[in-house]
Formats: sequence, structure tokens, C-alpha cells
Amino acid sequence: MSVRLSRDFHRWSIWYPKRWCEENGAAMLGTFLDLADAEGRDRLTVLEKVGIVTGGLVARGEALVPREVQRLASSILVGLLGAFALFAGVVFEWAPWGGANRVVLEQFTQTFGHFLSPFVIVAGLALTAMLASVIAPDWLYRSLLGATIIASLAVMALAHWGIGQFGFLRATPAFFACVIALLALLSAAPRRRVALISAGGWLVTFLISTAVFGPLPLAHVVSGYPYGTLTFFDAVIQPALAYFGCLIALLAAALLTLIRRAKVGAVIVLVSIPFATLSAAHGWFGRDQIYLVVLALGYTATAAAAVVRMTRHASRATPPEEITINPQ
Repeated sequence: MSVRLSRDFHRWSIWYPKRWCEENGAAMLGTFLDLADAEGRDRLTVLEKVGIVTGGLVARGEALVPREVQRLASSILVGLLGAFALFAGVVFEWAPWGGANRVVLEQFTQTFGHFLSPFVIVAGLALTAMLASVIAPDWLYRSLLGATIIASLAVMALAHWGIGQFGFLRATPAFFACVIALLALLSAAPRRRVALISAGGWLVTFLISTAVFGPLPLAHVVSGYPYGTLTFFDAVIQPALAYFGCLIALLAAALLTLIRRAKVGAVIVLVSIPFATLSAAHGWFGRDQIYLVVLALGYTATAAAAVVRMTRHASRATPPEEITINPQ
């Protein structure tokens, strides 16, 4: 038995809840010891440490949100991440099918190779992470999500401080992708088929939203002129549309919670978080505080519905008090 590996495991296992370690820690340590003995080493590998960290975060999340809810929510979120990366990266950053792309790249020197900005790196990693959730092992999928988060933070820093002088680079698209990737990383593994269906559904939703609510005609948006990814939030998901959509979704989640569909309501709440943060950021930087207030009220209403539901469930589960009849 490797004392060093055991020491490593106990140091890294703090990422798991204490109760989980008491119930499963010995079995996990035994597995690591068997693998280490077979490979002739006495330390945890980097991948094993990453697996412990991500597994611990997921286990802590399961203490708050059931695994079934996490898997469905992560499937929808990963589909959203992939669809956003594909739609925004290809249509707004690249648009290779239109001659306007070449004209823009020739006229503007502050571009990123054949693309308008470094956001294409975030889009590529996000799309690869979505594909990895379907065809690759979990550790690779989560590593790509982590890389997406790091790249998003780097792009936001570039946009905020103007490093590189990229004329089309803005922080909002990277912020949106970062929030989605973080939620997916902290959730249980998605269902592969649901993730694919979700990606297709989000792509169709983006097209419908552009055609119905967008200020630009759909044919003009996809005609081949690369506007830059920030235009995605003007032509496809406008801040006001995201705001009202979140509000309606939260009210629906509260209603579903009250009528014994709490798991569906929880999924809706989790999926609404990226759009809520987008609306909140728009309200904060746009100095329109009503966005923040109403969204806070929506989440408060959903939480209140959950409390009411749990109270009802507890009262029904409590057995009636025994009544003793005195024959005298």
C-alpha cells in the first residue's frame, strides 16, 4: 500500500462532501491504489487529480440538485453551448460563403487571421466540448469545458483592456459562453442523445428568433457579411428578449413546482441562468436596474414555490399522532 498515494488522495478528497467520503472514500482509494500498483507508481496522476476535483464538485452539486435534474439540465446547456458556438462563430465571425468576408478582412487590419476576432478560439473549444460530450470520455469533455472557460476569461480581458486592438472583439459573447460552460462543468455528465437534440433545437430557435424578433432580415444575417459576434445579441438573442424569456420561464418553473413537477421546474431554472446573467449584465452596464430587480423577484418567486412545495410534502409525510382512548 502506497502511503504517499494515500496521503495525496486524502488531501485532494476534500473536494467531496464529508459524508460522501465516509461512504465511498475507501472504495475510491482502493481503486486508485490498484491502478497505481499495476502501473508501478506511488502518486496520483494529473488526470486522476482533475477527476477528483470535478467529481467532488459534481457530488457537492448533487447535494443541492438531484443527479437526474443535473443530467437533463447539462444536456440542454451543452447543446446551447455548441449551437451558440457554431451559429455565432460561423455566421458572425467567419461567413466563408460570402464575398463580403474577404472585403472586410482587407479593409480592417484589426482582425484575427481569417476571422474577425479571437472569440473564434472560444467558439472552437465550445463546439469541441459539445462534440466531446457525445463521443469522448468524460475527462476529455470536462477538460474542454475548462479550456473554454479559460479562453473566455482571456478573451474578456482582451476586450476589456483593448489588448491587441481587435476592432470587432467584445466581452459579452465570451461572458455568455463562460457562464454556460461553467454550469455544465459543475453538473453531472449530460445524456448524449439529448445533448445532440438540444443543439439542433437551439439552432432552429436561433433561426426563428432572428426571423421573428430580429431587427435584421434572416436572409441578410446569413448572407455572408460577418458583423462580429456581438451582433448575435442584437439580431438573435436581444437583451429584452432574453429578459422577458427568463421572466416567463421562472414563472412557469414556479407553477410547475407547485403542481408537483419540481424537477422540470428545476431544469428550467438552471437553463435560464445564462440568459438571466446576460440580462443582468445588460441591466447593470446599461444602468437599467429594473432588469436586476425583476429577475431577482422571479428567482425569489421560484424559491418561494419550492419552499411551499417542500412544506406540503413534509406535512403529508408526517404520520398522524396516535390517539389513545381511555376506556374509563
